Amino acid sequence: MIVELNIGLNVNGEANSQLQCEQRAKQALQYLKQKFSGIKSATYTNQYETADGTLVLEPGLYVKVRTAGTIFELYEVVYQLAIELRQDCIAVYNPRSGVGKLVGPNAGSWGEFDLTYFEQFSEEFLVA
Repeated sequence: MIVELNIGLNVNGEANSQLQCEQRAKQALQYLKQKFSGIKSATYTNQYETADGTLVLEPGLYVKVRTAGTIFELYEVVYQLAIELRQDCIAVYNPRSGVGKLVGPNAGSWGEFDLTYFEQFSEEFLVA
């Protein structure tokens, strides 16, 4: 099964310099490479405005993973990664089934998975 992840790299209440976000991306990839095969990734930046008009740039990591385990085993690994990265949740999407889920200790506060906000990349933009 091939599954795609969107991992935010900013941490609320902490410094979020470019270097720190790059270190979090490396940490996430190292963790995932211990658990899965066929890891490919790309970084991205989400851009949006807050209610008061402030422009926010938020770095993220897109990861495509191959797993032989069940979706529930995958969710457990992603949940633990969210804790390790101090993220509320990580977006998980199965392109074959079209099903997505937010996974993490505070996923409930983010509502339901919405594919509209999910960053995806074609193979030519991914790094192994």
